[in-house]
Amino acid sequence: SYMVKREICRKIRDLGIIGNIRFVDHHLCHINSSLHTSGFKEALALSFDGQGDGYCSKIYLMKDNGRQKKLIYKNVFFKSLAYYYGYTTKILGFKPMEHEGKIMALAASGNPDKAFEIFNSRLFFDNIRGKFIKKGYYNLPEIEYIKEKLADFSREDIAAGVQKHLETNAISYIRYFLKKNPADKIALSGGIFANVLLNQKISELPEIKEIHIHPNMGDGGLALGAAIEIVTRFPCYSNKRIDDVFFGPSLTGDMEVLKSKYGLNEIEKDDILFHVADLLAQNKIIGLVEGRMEYGPRALCHRSILCNPFNHSINDILNKKLQRSEFMPFAPVVLSDDVTHYFEDVDKKMFAMKFMTITCNTKEIFQKQAPATNHIDNTARPQIVFKDTGRIYKILEYFKKITGCSVLVNTSFNMHEEPIVNSIEDAIIAFKKSGIDFLMIENRLFY
Repeated sequence: SYMVKREICRKIRDLGIIGNIRFVDHHLCHINSSLHTSGFKEALALSFDGQGDGYCSKIYLMKDNGRQKKLIYKNVFFKSLAYYYGYTTKILGFKPMEHEGKIMALAASGNPDKAFEIFNSRLFFDNIRGKFIKKGYYNLPEIEYIKEKLADFSREDIAAGVQKHLETNAISYIRYFLKKNPADKIALSGGIFANVLLNQKISELPEIKEIHIHPNMGDGGLALGAAIEIVTRFPCYSNKRIDDVFFGPSLTGDMEVLKSKYGLNEIEKDDILFHVADLLAQNKIIGLVEGRMEYGPRALCHRSILCNPFNHSINDILNKKLQRSEFMPFAPVVLSDDVTHYFEDVDKKMFAMKFMTITCNTKEIFQKQAPATNHIDNTARPQIVFKDTGRIYKILEYFKKITGCSVLVNTSFNMHEEPIVNSIEDAIIAFKKSGIDFLMIENRLFY
């Protein structure tokens, strides 16, 4: 509204920021964030979340390297699939808007058919009329209705049902508009696409040759999308594929002062990265911190904890040390050269896998060598690394020489419910709290 915009402008100016202020639609910001980081010349772009500016989803068709974007559909906020996923998260005793990933993990252990029809009777995509049909209530009344209907179901079957509801209807929605607006590349953004299993199903559509999910797919990506909307109006603008997402702050803090303050001991070796790989092969757990922090929700080996994927019990060990309660295995980080050795059908997903935004079906060799990162449904959510990714590439090369395996466990460097570490001191405090074995800061190793 006018009053809200005026108040925003006033607060910005109170901060001493003087200049023109422009407002960009929520879903256009999402669309920009995925389209204009994809490098695609033509694509279908889809945003989907709970709500923003009155809608839960918009679809654009992009042509001419991003210079032409045509809005082809918009879906009102109360017809969002995200609400049913959120309702389910609450019904199962987790925190909506935070623990949806636990529902996705539980889904692999359940029978989806039992609960699917209950969800689908409340909201579904009509392939004939080309729109979502809502027959349920909204918010608390709908939560109570669903809860009553699901009273005799196991939480695994409920999770599997809502996951199937999301996948079935999101894919019907996408295919309907792909048929009307043929495109072989798709760019995705919005909180729904934090669901990596859904992203895998979309990538497997025969119409699609390549998929890109914005690495900061939730509302954290809106600021970039808003900036892009303004920049794209300049003639010099060109649509480029992002190389990495290390957009955050660089490491801060005086290492020598902090080393003394926290009683750290340093290991000195001629080739410290080989020593790290050797320690990992011995089942040691190492925190790795270097360079600028990752942008988005995934730890991509600039603020990560690494360990040996052969160790079946590492999930329980890490969860205990980090005070977490996770149902699914941690994610693997894998050498780019060996992706096809470990995973099925990766051609469409290579770009997405760089940012850990999609799952893949695993091969038998992966299941044997990296059981700690293999889910019960034989999928994994990998990060693939190239030579320019950072120290992790060389560590993986050495680990492969020692063990024959080019996979490591990669999980975010933070205690449960705490932010990911940012500064050197953050990393040291989390290191000491967790009791993991070693801490690597840039090219220095401590215990």
